[in-house]
Amino acid sequence: MTATRVDFYQLSRDPVDVTTAKLARKVLQAGERLVVVSGDEGQRGQLAKLLWEQGGAAFLANGMAGGPHEARQPILLSADCAAPNGARMVLIADGQWREGALGFDRVLLLFDGTQRDAAAELWRRFAQDEQIDNRINKQDESGAWREGRGRNPSALRGSIGYDPQPACRPPRRFQRCRARAERLWRRCGGHRGRVGG
Repeated sequence: MTATRVDFYQLSRDPVDVTTAKLARKVLQAGERLVVVSGDEGQRGQLAKLLWEQGGAAFLANGMAGGPHEARQPILLSADCAAPNGARMVLIADGQWREGALGFDRVLLLFDGTQRDAAAELWRRFAQDEQIDNRINKQDESGAWREGRGRNPSALRGSIGYDPQPACRPPRRFQRCRARAERLWRRCGGHRGRVGG
């Protein structure tokens, strides 16, 4: 049995709707389908509208669970963790954990400061479970997300387990290879800034 990956996204800079749109776009770019879960019908409606209004050809097609053609929707908004569209990924937008999410290959759990204690408790539970690969993602001032790992004891510092500063520097060889890769990326028309940032 393969481990379910659970990514915790601590919202700080961007609100839930903006973060949902960013993550949904990445899921679709990876060729996957997505279920977005919220128990709040109003939030689901707001998210659906925002996804459709991304602008021009960049819109994110979506539909509501129980609606027409739900099985064909690349992004399905739902009150529960069912995937009639065949999605292997679920994004929990309201921050309320549902055990049904563990039936997916990957879970994206968004939470804000008011849900930090519940997220920390869930994090500790998952850190003890070999069938769950939990990771924390925090947003920096520029809007980029930084990822940490769940089993590292030093990762349990901070609000729910992520210290954005590495405990040690990577080997010099890695630094040279990364600098070379970044130069090549920029030369080939890649995005400005860090690779993967």
